[in-house]
Amino acid sequence: MGLPSGANDELVLAVARHHRLSPALSTVSDTAISPTLLDVFRRDRLVTLGRGTLLRRALVESVNALAAADVKTVVLKGMAYEALVYPVPGTRPATDIDLLVRRDMRRAAFRVFRSLGFQPAGGAPGFDEPDYHEVSLRKDDVNIDLHFGLAPFVRGAIDYDALWAAIVPLPIDGAPAHALSPPHAALHQALHMAIHHFDVPGLYLLDLARLCAEPQVARQAIWDAQRWRCLRAWETATALAASFVRGSRAWLVPEGFAAHPRGERVVQSFGGLAALPRPEQLRRKVEHFDTPGDAVRYLAVQGRRVLRERLIGLRGGPPSASERLRW
Repeated sequence: MGLPSGANDELVLAVARHHRLSPALSTVSDTAISPTLLDVFRRDRLVTLGRGTLLRRALVESVNALAAADVKTVVLKGMAYEALVYPVPGTRPATDIDLLVRRDMRRAAFRVFRSLGFQPAGGAPGFDEPDYHEVSLRKDDVNIDLHFGLAPFVRGAIDYDALWAAIVPLPIDGAPAHALSPPHAALHQALHMAIHHFDVPGLYLLDLARLCAEPQVARQAIWDAQRWRCLRAWETATALAASFVRGSRAWLVPEGFAAHPRGERVVQSFGGLAALPRPEQLRRKVEHFDTPGDAVRYLAVQGRRVLRERLIGLRGGPPSASERLRW
């Protein structure tokens, strides 16, 4: 990861912050980065470090409270990556905490977070339905996304028994936390990118490249992606990361594994500051289901949820998130 010679500082800073890369760039040895810009990147890293300290405290409190209630927890995405694949503190920004609990522990986890003072923060249509895969919670300046699945349950066929059997300990201040195994973490990162139709910050591409730094990680992730019907998401995500992180293609894209043209089209349009137009969002979403059946099921469920949300609005406005969740 580096900068072209003669790059304009103002534009570089705008792009770096948009893609959430300025803290990581504070550690890059690159003569193309001016001293002034490097100083701004270092200040961004200090801000990230401060925010991370606040989130880490809330994470440890939450994991300990869940463990006391016999709810096993997996830390997902940013906070896990910061502990596992970003050796320099403050270089991996996180805006919230993502936790995974087993689907059948949903109500038990709610009780724990209610006792800690968290409140539901609403979410996408259907967030209050028992088969929705995540719920957002908030307390003061801390947001927690409580996940029961890695993606909507109608999207693909993730083997959660295999996923939970492969979790690994996560060293965070002595809390009994866990992380996904490296291949499953990488596959989740690819799925997360696909769910957001690959209109994601460059940081996510760096995450994926670092998660797959060992060649066997990508090979195992491909095997699971095929079985779990999320191979298309993996193909495009790894094509993006390989194009972005210098030298990463050697371990991200095993020999003989070629990305589909749909992924190359995404790669060619990546990197700007403008939001992706809605028609292109929908096209990418539909293109990245492995089977037509998965796409039809997902669209049917989401359509029902959106219709239900509109009907709730027509009945005089939606009740509070707590009421809807029966919190």
